[in-house]
Amino acid sequence: MTPLSRQTASRLLDSTTDIASFATGWAAGTGVDRALPRTVPGRLALVLGGALVGAIAADELLYVVTGPLRDRLRVPAPASADTMTAPSTLADACAVLAADTAADAAYRAASRTYTLDRSGGLVTQAQLWHGYSDGNAALFLAPGAVLFCRHTDSLADYELAQAHSPEPVKITSLAQLTHLLPIHTDKTDDPDDVLEVEVQELTEEAAR
Repeated sequence: MTPLSRQTASRLLDSTTDIASFATGWAAGTGVDRALPRTVPGRLALVLGGALVGAIAADELLYVVTGPLRDRLRVPAPASADTMTAPSTLADACAVLAADTAADAAYRAASRTYTLDRSGGLVTQAQLWHGYSDGNAALFLAPGAVLFCRHTDSLADYELAQAHSPEPVKITSLAQLTHLLPIHTDKTDDPDDVLEVEVQELTEEAAR
């Protein structure tokens, strides 16, 4: 079973157990109500007490009976954290942190595009962003067109960088980006040459 199906089945089992416990408590309260004479002092409290005891007893019994099934439906905890080891040298630590910073930059660049796109489209996909160790990230849209994300404090600024233009254009909406792409995309150069220029420009800009 997949983790999602396990979780769904577990929730369904919990709901079924709750309904059964409630029904048992209702039946126990009804039984006490019918067994006691109308003139007994504190009759209502006795009825409610009987219903509560019945519901608790049923819940405990059902939990024990369904225990093996609950164990089978339990989603295993991810073991990724246990497999990580501490770097052995300072150089290794710097390399690991630099890679983590780049991955974090790509994730942040994608997660903060809600200011541009709330449809879950292209710019929101973290795996398409390329993060840098300085905390910035870039999304290569097409030859000659790169969406660059620069983080300032808790904000994120998005710019459309052009391979052969000195000034990037600040992007504030997906509609603006869509409108600018046909104008700024350079279709005459070889894609590999353009990407090399783009990476060099972005790296130099990030180092300033």
